[in-house]
Amino acid sequence: MSDAVADGGGQRAGKTLRQRAPRAGYRLNFWLVFTATSAIGVAANLFVFFPVYIVKLGGDAAAIGAIVAVGALAALAARPGFVPLTDRRGRRTTALWSLVLEALAIVLYIPVHSLGWPIYAVRVMQGAVDGTARVALFALVFDILPEGRRGEAMALFSLSGQGPAAVGPLVGEALLKYFGFDVLFWVAAMLCLVAAAATAMLPDDH
Repeated sequence: MSDAVADGGGQRAGKTLRQRAPRAGYRLNFWLVFTATSAIGVAANLFVFFPVYIVKLGGDAAAIGAIVAVGALAALAARPGFVPLTDRRGRRTTALWSLVLEALAIVLYIPVHSLGWPIYAVRVMQGAVDGTARVALFALVFDILPEGRRGEAMALFSLSGQGPAAVGPLVGEALLKYFGFDVLFWVAAMLCLVAAAATAMLPDDH
C-alpha cells in the first residue's frame, strides 16, 4: 500500500511540475515570419486602389473585373502547382524568391501606360508569385509555433493580416494624394523586399 501511495504521490507531483513548467515563448523566427507577412499584407492592401489605376488607363467596369480576376485566378492556380516546389526547394527559399519576383512584378506596372496584354501579363505574374509566397510563409509559421501556445500564436499571427488591412488603404490614400501611382507601386515593391529580407534571415529548412 505504501508503494501505491508513493506512486500516486509521484504522479501528482509530476503532474504539478508539468503544470508549473513555463510555456515556450515566441522565438525570433516567429517574428520574422510575422514581419514578412505583415509587409506583403500592407503591399497587397495598397492595391485596393488598383481599379482607380485601371480607370486612369482608360478602363471601364468590365476591364477592372477582367484584370483583377486574372490575378486572382493566377494566385489560385499557382498554389497547388507550387506545392511540389515548396517541398523540393524548401519553404524559405520558395517564399524568398516569390517575394523578390513579386517586387519585380509590381515595378513593371510603372511603364504600363495603356490597357493591353502587358497589364494582364504583369497581373498574372503578381498573382502567381503572391499566392506562392503566402502559402510558403504560412507553412513556415505553422512549423515554428511555440508548443503549448499554438492557439494563442495563431490568433496573434492573424494580426499580420488584419493590421495591414486597416493600415494599407490609409497609406495608399496618402501616397496617391501626395505622390501618385508610381510612388505607390515603388512603396509596394519595397515592402515586398522588406518581406524578402525578413524571410532571408530565417534558417534554411531544405
